[in-house]
Order: sequence, then C-alpha cells, then structure tokens
Amino acid sequence: MFWGILGGLCFAYFVVICIYAGVFSAFGWFWAACSGAGALLYFFFHKIPDKLQKAVWGIFFIGLAALILLEGKIIYYGNRKPQKGADYLIVLGCQIRGFKITRSLKYRLEKALEYGLENPNAVIIVSGGQGNGEAVSEAWAMQEYLVEHGIPEERIWKEDKSSNTYENMKFSLELIEKKREAAGVAEEGFRAVAVSNRFHIYRALRIGEKQGFINLEGLGVKTDSILAVSYYIREALAVFKDWLFGNLRF
Repeated sequence: MFWGILGGLCFAYFVVICIYAGVFSAFGWFWAACSGAGALLYFFFHKIPDKLQKAVWGIFFIGLAALILLEGKIIYYGNRKPQKGADYLIVLGCQIRGFKITRSLKYRLEKALEYGLENPNAVIIVSGGQGNGEAVSEAWAMQEYLVEHGIPEERIWKEDKSSNTYENMKFSLELIEKKREAAGVAEEGFRAVAVSNRFHIYRALRIGEKQGFINLEGLGVKTDSILAVSYYIREALAVFKDWLFGNLRF
C-alpha cells in the first residue's frame, strides 16, 4: 500500500508540473520515473524474498535520512543573510528563452539590483554563457536588465563562458583575480556574495570555496512555489553528483 500511495503522489506531482511548466520542465522525468517505480513495487514487492524486501526498506530509509540531512543544509544556507559591503556580487545565470529572462532569473536579478543599490561600491558580476535555445548569453541578458533598472554599465562585469555552477564560480574567481592583478590590488582580502535561488546557494558556496574563494557568502532569493519540491530534490542530487566529481566538500 505504501509504495502505491508514494507512486500515486509522484504521478500527481508530475501531472501538475506538466500542466504548469511543460513535460520537459523542472525535473519532470524524475517524478514520472518515481511513479513508475512505485507502481512496480506496489504490484510486485510482496512477491520478492523477505531478505530482499528488508534490503529495499533499508536502502529507502537510509536514503531518506541522508536526503533530510542534506536538505536541512540546503535550506539553512539558502536563508542566511549576507553582510553588507561586499566587494563583488556574483549573479549566477540560469536559462533564458531567446532574449527573454525566465522567472527564476528575474528573481535573482531583482535581489541583485536591491543589494547593488544598497551597496554602491560593489562590482556586479553576471555569470552565464549561451546555451541551447538562447539567442544571447545569460550574462548579456542579465547586464541588459540591470542597466535598464539603473545600474551603470561600468559597474557590471560579464562572465559569459560558463555553462554550469562549477564554471560560474571558477570563471568568476578568475575574472576577479585578473582584474585585481591588472589594477595592482592584492588578490586576497576581498568579500564576495553569490546570488541565486535559495535551493542553489549551498552548492554554489561549497563549489566556490573549493575553487579558492575565502570570504564568500550567499544571497538566496525566492523559488517558484509550485516547482519548489522538484527544485530542492534535484539540487540534492546535484550536490551529491558534484561531491562525487570532487567539485565540492560537504
């Protein structure tokens, strides 16, 4: 019964995602796969040997405990508030459609704009390359938005080569170090704040620290409420993947 209910809930959420954001949006395939696995276990779980049943339950509860602990970290870091007066504000890009920014990216830019206006000495780094379905780089679209809303173009540095969080942080740090070296300023001693959706902050900070950021904080912004569960589950898997590849430490 448990597996059937779990599979049914996953399928219901998959339908909601399809209606709200489209079949190929927001990790939808994961929920479809979970609903299928739940259906299989519902029909066949009682037929497998007792020892295998216990192993399945064990794997499920260990995985659930690990997920809860990790999500606790993700939520905690995503809701922390950074100090004022950062030297650099790094806005992490996400998908745009043609020239148009998406809702998630708009949330990040609104928060970056707010922090940037309150801290006029902070350099704003917009980080994101050009992917499939994007007419321009994410960095270009972000710069245009910030300039239109009152941020002088000379305050904005574009990092337009990255295609994932690892590259966002790596290339942004390289840009900072290059600019500081050219200006004859010490490479260390600066403070940076990474701006992204709350579910993404923990991974961005951990990757940034592994890259060499010393004084790095996060500024989390709101997440689409309907897709939040999907985003947080996807992010936990992304943290685990980056850990396996050596991109971060828990």
